[in-house]
Amino acid sequence: MAGIQLADEVTSVYNDFKLSHKFRYIVFKMNDGMTEVVVEKTAEKNATYDDFLKDLPEKSARYAVYDLEYDTPEGLRQKIIFYLWTPEGCKIREKMLYSATKATIKQALVGLSAEIQATDAGELNLDEVIAKVKTISK
Repeated sequence: MAGIQLADEVTSVYNDFKLSHKFRYIVFKMNDGMTEVVVEKTAEKNATYDDFLKDLPEKSARYAVYDLEYDTPEGLRQKIIFYLWTPEGCKIREKMLYSATKATIKQALVGLSAEIQATDAGELNLDEVIAKVKTISK
């Protein structure tokens, strides 16, 4: 875990997100001392995937969860997707800390359907994310 803790708000806000479906997504970051994961932002249910992408910084790593809704022949599906965002421009130490702490945050966020690890915006293409989720959900 690299000694990094999760703030209590991480699980409480996530549980609210999961149970009430009042947010579209949550972005998490490490605090300035790189000792604790905290909630950086929550987005209302009417937020779009483009809004989500804009909230991922170009040169800093983040974790996020996104409440993905997509259509299938059987009807509308809803899945919670976990993201590890480590863009090319972020520092090596930051990438290492985020990668080392990923298992800890995922363990605390019960009910995740899929994981997306991305280093550039092309890996966050919504159609590709949906295709991956459909493959996993079969």
